[in-house]
Amino acid sequence: MEPMFECSCAAVRCAARAVTRAYDEALRPMQLRLTQFSILNKVDKEGQLALSDLAERMVIDRTTMARNVKPLERDGWITVSVGADRRERLLTITPTGKEVLERARPLWRAVSQRFEQTYGADRVDALRSSMVEVVRVARDITPA
Repeated sequence: MEPMFECSCAAVRCAARAVTRAYDEALRPMQLRLTQFSILNKVDKEGQLALSDLAERMVIDRTTMARNVKPLERDGWITVSVGADRRERLLTITPTGKEVLERARPLWRAVSQRFEQTYGADRVDALRSSMVEVVRVARDITPA
């Protein structure tokens, strides 16, 4: 049965859950979830990154981001240090975290390629552009 949506939010959330499920399943052999992969990948690409900056870039509230980082820190994949402002938490990927990320990337690439082949390269590009705009609009309509 195909889902039907009267609400834009429900449609976006349902699509996000379905796509996330596919990525989570692909990353399962690494005992890694997409959110964790995304955090490791972002910190690897950006270098040391403040937890609050990462949360903002990934559109996740700071508390949820801190909760998502805990298992990565526990497993020795991310270190969390105190910034110049003692309230700031700085994230750095560890050598072990880099190894895990490098082993996970082919799994991530494979599911990304399957999605693009199935959905269509042009549609994937349009979808990503559209989602950037959706995030911008959602931020604009959020009450202060």
